[in-house]
Amino acid sequence: MGIPIGKLQLYTACAAVPPEGMLPILLDIGTTNAPLRADPLYLGLRQPPPPTRNWTRSPMNSCAPCKRSFPAVASLRGLEGTDALRMLDRYRDKVLCYNDDIQGTASVALAG
Repeated sequence: MGIPIGKLQLYTACAAVPPEGMLPILLDIGTTNAPLRADPLYLGLRQPPPPTRNWTRSPMNSCAPCKRSFPAVASLRGLEGTDALRMLDRYRDKVLCYNDDIQGTASVALAG
């Protein structure tokens, strides 16, 4: 949860978004890192993630009911290359979403 909370802190510090209006949500689908799964201090799901085709629709579809009542931004963090691009393309007109690795890096480079 450190990364989602840190992102919300940036939104408050840099964009004056009130912290009481934000709720970080992290969807843990597992990790491919076997040594990390074996670490007794690891807090995540201790199993490999399912194939991409099995999970890419569910999380974003869950955002649809929320966005009717609340403004929502989905940060597609942790998705790699083609998976991230596919998700951005699929949901760009349905849910406000971004991938920090792709768009965040480009934004910082452009700002610099």
